[in-house]
Amino acid sequence: MQAIDDILYDAFGQRQVATLLTQVSQSHVVQELDPRFQLDAGALDHLYVRSTTTQKLIPLAMLVTLRPGVLPVTVNHQGSLPATTLSFNLLV
Repeated sequence: MQAIDDILYDAFGQRQVATLLTQVSQSHVVQELDPRFQLDAGALDHLYVRSTTTQKLIPLAMLVTLRPGVLPVTVNHQGSLPATTLSFNLLV
């Protein structure tokens, strides 16, 4: 799971990979996928995860199933568990 999370963050997040130091300032080097590919789910077909046992690259598509759909942007939690609030009217 961590390898899949890492590869998705490498592609769609902004991972700092180095810091360039000069005498008066510093600059951070950030790795990210070209933004034109971040909007297309087809980019997932080009991502690979390294196997922990054989060290070979495995296509992400072999490990996950992509199903387009509408989902909530956030999930409410109470403590560490997902939660929701239900309300109803007892008056008839």
